[in-house]
Amino acid sequence: MADTPAKIRPGEYAAIVKPKPGRASPRAQTGVLLVLQPPGEETAEQVFSFSSWKALRESFWVFGFATATELDSADVRLSTGKQPYMFSRRRWEAPLIDALYGNCDLA
Repeated sequence: MADTPAKIRPGEYAAIVKPKPGRASPRAQTGVLLVLQPPGEETAEQVFSFSSWKALRESFWVFGFATATELDSADVRLSTGKQPYMFSRRRWEAPLIDALYGNCDLA
């Protein structure tokens, strides 16, 4: 049975995008992880896996989640293959969340 993240509710989250662990080299783009951190310590963070940063970036752009400057900064950080990029805490609404569920890789 596939291990998928628990469905998250619309709300305010911080988002960290980082390269998937175990990559052979920084130039070999094998995907990224999106970690959503909810407010408060009582709720666990949610982790989504994507086959590419490009796919996730497109969702962020389409739904107006991130500015071009933020996305360009994330591009630079992720291209090194070492450093995650954290988007500031902001509100996530149902269309973006649904898009993430529709596009993330199932384990």
